[in-house]
Amino acid sequence: MRNKDIFSYSIKILFLLKKGLISDAMDSYKFMLSTDIQTDQIFFNILINGLMKQKQYKLAYELYETMESENYHYNEYTVSVIIQLFSNMNK
Repeated sequence: MRNKDIFSYSIKILFLLKKGLISDAMDSYKFMLSTDIQTDQIFFNILINGLMKQKQYKLAYELYETMESENYHYNEYTVSVIIQLFSNMNK
């Protein structure tokens, strides 16, 4: 059986967030962190955007701060997501 990769976790977490299973999505994220799978900018975009759509702004902001602390580079989509997040948080 093939091990999961970042793409597999991204799809799984996106599915869980779309179903409103925030706790399961975050558990999956935390488990992924305990493995040697490296996160990337796209993964964070998916996670932050999915949390925002579920109105989990505090969690989304915490992940944004993680992105910042790990010096991820932003693309146009990341900037759009962060602007939406700040707007929803009245920042």
